[in-house]
Amino acid sequence: MAEKSSSSWPGLAAGASFGTFGVLALWARHSGLSVPQVLSWRFVLACGLLLLLRVWSRPRPRPALKDLGLALLLGATLFSLQAYTFLGTISRLGAGLATVLLYVYPALVALAQLALGGPGLGRHGWSALLLAFLGTALVGLSGDLRVDGLGVLLGFGTAVIYALYLLLSERLLRRLHPVDAAGAIFAAAGAVCLGVVQLGGEALLPPTSAWPSLSALALLSTVLPVLLLMRSMQALGSARSALLCTVEPVVAMLLGAWLLAERPLPLQWAGSALVLAGVIWLQARREQ
Repeated sequence: MAEKSSSSWPGLAAGASFGTFGVLALWARHSGLSVPQVLSWRFVLACGLLLLLRVWSRPRPRPALKDLGLALLLGATLFSLQAYTFLGTISRLGAGLATVLLYVYPALVALAQLALGGPGLGRHGWSALLLAFLGTALVGLSGDLRVDGLGVLLGFGTAVIYALYLLLSERLLRRLHPVDAAGAIFAAAGAVCLGVVQLGGEALLPPTSAWPSLSALALLSTVLPVLLLMRSMQALGSARSALLCTVEPVVAMLLGAWLLAERPLPLQWAGSALVLAGVIWLQARREQ
């Protein structure tokens, strides 16, 4: 029972760490950086951190070139694409509705695993997922809404892309260490985003004032949550790990209230309670 309980913390910690992205990205944007510049240096610095970790960690066999190639392909396509489509959704719908549409992905992952003959979530898992999604909707939809057809399509597209990315990553992690997999994914994503910056005629190097926020973004919102999520997927599978990550919008709301002087509405507090109830329900049923 203790082992089952302890295996949930990486997924929860990953969701909490992902929740820092909004605040840190906003600080980076206030330094005068464009969205492609923020994304490119987020991934480049994250790749550098993982390279240092790879050098300093315990020696292990070199990964197969085929597996590294697949990770690079995953980073250059699905991982990069979902970053841009999510930001495109935010620009058209606002952060709240964009987050709600993104968090359709845990259900998509669970349905895909069920269709492929995987373990799925089970009756109690689906109940927990419903609670978490309703809570996310209350957190994200409280306030002014901008409904745009293309934005909604982008939002659902982001959920589909991210679900596919998680399913393929889970398979890749059976043969590749998380540090090696994440490093290759970040390297490819960084190269793609730097290419976008170059095509846009923007400066490749950020100003000195942007380095602290970019470094925090790379460590707290990228390296840490991705490694934790990969560890969670190895222990629990992608469906349950995705459900645990639904704490992300709750953490983002709390950080916004703490650091940006935002004032959450009562419905958002109620939504946060539903998200936490869903996660607690899932964990309680697993322990039983």
